[in-house]
Amino acid sequence: MDFDPDIISKIILNLAGNAVKFCASGDNIDFSIFEKDHLLTISIADTGSGIKPQEIDRIFDRFFSSIESDSTSNNSTGIGLALTKELVHFLSGDITVESTWQQGSTFKVVLPITRTAPTLRLPLHREASVNPQPTLTPAESIQILIVEDNTDLIFYIRSCLGLDFKILEARNGHEGEQMALENIPDLIISDIMIPFKNGIDLCKSLKEDERTSHIPIILLTAKATIEDRIVGLESGADAYLAKPFSERELHVRIRKLLELRRKLQEKYASNRDKALQPNEASVQPDPFMERVKKVIDKEIGNEGLNPNMLAARLFLSRTQLHRKIKAITGQSTTYLINLYRIEMAKKLLANTDETVDQVAYEVGFVNPGYFRRIFQKYTGMNASSFRENSV
Repeated sequence: MDFDPDIISKIILNLAGNAVKFCASGDNIDFSIFEKDHLLTISIADTGSGIKPQEIDRIFDRFFSSIESDSTSNNSTGIGLALTKELVHFLSGDITVESTWQQGSTFKVVLPITRTAPTLRLPLHREASVNPQPTLTPAESIQILIVEDNTDLIFYIRSCLGLDFKILEARNGHEGEQMALENIPDLIISDIMIPFKNGIDLCKSLKEDERTSHIPIILLTAKATIEDRIVGLESGADAYLAKPFSERELHVRIRKLLELRRKLQEKYASNRDKALQPNEASVQPDPFMERVKKVIDKEIGNEGLNPNMLAARLFLSRTQLHRKIKAITGQSTTYLINLYRIEMAKKLLANTDETVDQVAYEVGFVNPGYFRRIFQKYTGMNASSFRENSV
């Protein structure tokens, strides 16, 4: 039959994990799968603690927590019954539960059997096959902040992202905002329905703050209407993901946003003649980089101009400054300061009669020998040859 192995495995693993969680030593868990009337039924039955009659109708509610499950909720290893139900509905199926208090529960998933997908003929040798799952292999550790109050959903997102990223977690909007400002992550995934400050307001705050305005933000919501999507995008969100979502969809969203960020970095990197400025007229100057440029302009001749001074002038920590500049330009703060000095030195060498040593001092290098080495490294030629070729 046609099926999505990723979603099916998550449904089964979550239901099995849920059964284990509410069983004690000596209890049994029975798994069965069968076809009847063109329907596939997956059944997981246990002899555990069961569900109270007054709680059965709410067992799939997202925020529902049984009194009996409070002590074990922190040990959750699934994606939650609410998300399981959403995944089942995503496959056009249905999920039901029958339970007797203190005797056990039976969860049944019923899926329509279809055979309309094209047949996939795998090659004989495994090494010749193509992995259909796009993977992300960052050149360096990419930091993703998840702002979500549902432990099961955090677990699900973590399981989707695997070991590709460094994951930070915040359980409400206020905490998420503080962590975003302190760590300047490469990307933020936030649910809209979170305590203290919802995802829409969090997104607006971060996009209006120049320290975090560059960070791509993916908003998660159970709502999928056009109006809801518009509200999310108007808040400044870069992507909008309706639950339930598959691992592949999440990966593609993240990969596309990071690719856009890398393209902007390439535009800065390829325009060395105009340091700190993108090389296409269609790209609006970044307000933050404009401030960086003004500070460097003012302190260009100050030998003490370094990442620490620049960070202090911008009211940031050195780490905040580094991650912000790295995200926008792909370069370190030290590299940009030196690049700007070298670009200024090139103008002075081409348009004045000042000696190489005088130019070095004017752009903040107290050691002319070091200036010559940096000039050679950044331009590929020594300062004297550059002057001769500029005449």
